[in-house]
This record gives sequence, C-alpha cells and structure tokens, in this order.
Amino acid sequence: MNSVSPRDTERYHLRLLLLHAPGGCSFEELKTVDNEICQTFMDAAKRRGLLCDDTEHERCIAEAVIFQMPSQLRTLFCVMLLHCNPSNPIDLWNSFKTNMADDFIRHFDAKTTEAMVFYDIETMLAEQGRSFSDFGIPIPSVFCPLQSKNINKEEELRFGQKMYETLNEAQCLAVAKILGVYHRRSATTASCFFIDGPGGTGKTCLYNTLCH
Repeated sequence: MNSVSPRDTERYHLRLLLLHAPGGCSFEELKTVDNEICQTFMDAAKRRGLLCDDTEHERCIAEAVIFQMPSQLRTLFCVMLLHCNPSNPIDLWNSFKTNMADDFIRHFDAKTTEAMVFYDIETMLAEQGRSFSDFGIPIPSVFCPLQSKNINKEEELRFGQKMYETLNEAQCLAVAKILGVYHRRSATTASCFFIDGPGGTGKTCLYNTLCH
C-alpha cells in the first residue's frame, strides 16, 4: 500500500489501523476497540495507542511564546496543523489561543480577539486548501475576519520581475523549481523547500522574489 499523507486524516488513520490492527474484516471491525465502535478511524487509532500525544507540539509552541510575536505564533500554529498531524488540535487551540491574540487583546474584548485569531489562521489554512473545520475546531460565535491588505498586483509583479532579473543562475533554477511545484499543487499534496547557504549568498533576495 502506498503511503498516505497525514493531512488526509481518516485515510491516514485507516492505513495505520490496517498496519497495526490485523484481523479486521470490515470498517466497523477496525473502528471497534474493547467492544465499542469508535466514531472515526482516528478515535480508534488513539484508543489502540497507535498515536503519540501532543507533548512535543505543546513544548514547541510554549517555547515559541517566550520570544515570538503573536502573528508568528499564529503562523506556527497553522504550519503545525498542516504538517505535524497533532492528535488533539482542539486542546492545542484552547491552550494557546490567548497567546496568539496578544496583539489584539489590548483593543478588543476576549470573544472578539479569539475570533480575529481564528479568522487570521483560517485565511492561512485556506491558502493551502484547508480549513479549521478539517481539524474539528469550531467557528467562533463572533464573525470578524481581518481586513485584507489592498495589494496592487501589477505593481507587485513589476517589482518581482525587477528582483528576478538580479538573480544568478542557481537562484533562477531554485525559483523555477519552487514555482513549478506551487502551480502544480493540489489540496491533497504538500511540499516543503529548505533553502540553505552561507550569509551573504542572497537567500533573502530569493525569498523576496518568490513572495512577489
């Protein structure tokens, strides 16, 4: 059987059960643990002890809280949902949503700030074809999405082209490969590129070119 992305939650946990819980002849049997039928394959995998807990995820965010800005914490939380497959996203959300709202809390009440954090992260998830609902995190009672920045696309494209013209051959190859993967992306696939190099070799220039 081919590997399945953790982003495809139920299929991923079905595969986990098929690998580690032999003898099941139906979906219902695979969901049955201690003579009780679980609602999802994920629940069954948890009850069978096939999933690690979220201790490392909690430590990661708790450490980031010490030195990262709230907007960076929101990005980290989004990345964790997309790529780290936390076993209990709701608990992580409830544990750290206040920290992720520190830049809003000075100006708004608690319910509004929670909603602002929710919709900021929801926008990031939507860019990757996902939603908070995919992770069982409920929509807040207050609706207040953050206002999008007005972006002059033509101006940004012109600026990006000017930056692209300054790249060397190796940087151009990197841009072509990354953008090629980006344009071929789908809701069920994900790619991550790590760009490394000594200081002064133009990594920031490459990042900025890709952003534009």
